[in-house]
Amino acid sequence: MPRPIEPFVLVAEDHPLNQKVMKLMLKSLSVEYLVVNNGLEAVAVAREGGVSLILMDIMMPELDGFQASLQIRKIEFKAGRHTPIVACTALEEDKVFEEAIRCGIDGYLPKLISKTSLKNVIEHWTRTEITVAQMSNSSLEELQTIQQSADREPIDENELRLLYGFEQLDDIVALFLTITRTLMAQLDSAIQNHDLDLIKRAATEIRGSSFAVSAREMALLCLDLENASERENWSEVVKIYAALGLAFARVRQLNQDKPAIIEFRQAG
Repeated sequence: MPRPIEPFVLVAEDHPLNQKVMKLMLKSLSVEYLVVNNGLEAVAVAREGGVSLILMDIMMPELDGFQASLQIRKIEFKAGRHTPIVACTALEEDKVFEEAIRCGIDGYLPKLISKTSLKNVIEHWTRTEITVAQMSNSSLEELQTIQQSADREPIDENELRLLYGFEQLDDIVALFLTITRTLMAQLDSAIQNHDLDLIKRAATEIRGSSFAVSAREMALLCLDLENASERENWSEVVKIYAALGLAFARVRQLNQDKPAIIEFRQAG
């Protein structure tokens, strides 16, 4: 497969919401991309060549990001090429650094991913320049207002509209709610069974998707929950989980009220 003139980005990500958000951001940057669901699929695509950059999630089924990267490096060593691989994960950098180096991963991109951070990573590793239309002064002022009020909203819909477009809000929020309901049920079961590993994994998953939909309160609570479970502080785990449940209820309520909000905005 010949190498494209423009950057071609391979995204290995199993989370449906993160897939959708990544597609929207790459499309808005006018970058060619392919999204695969696990490490095995990533290895198969990378084997064919023609990829400019690989954004690799770490926690995936079938084959995780570490092992997928290691297999890709073995293939590329024989082929005499090197495709940049960037770990794209909600895990903290110091917790993946050593294993990432061992497996040949070149860089790290934390979730929450913004369009700016994604653009910078693509430009850095592909040595290309991506041209994005500049925001108008009114849009910049609107964004500043949004950022100042973000902590007060269960989900910052205005920020989502600026990032992904108004027509995408329903799908993104609905997908987030569906996935998070399942993860919250897993969290409840894990707490009942005192399963620290499952608590931490579920909290990490919820944190990543919460950041993706600008649900900052939930994301920060998940980070606290991860830290409390790592310290095996059960009283804090139970307390934070209860707060997370309330935060998720506020998000669900916001979604139930959404038709009236949409009608108001359209009428305005």
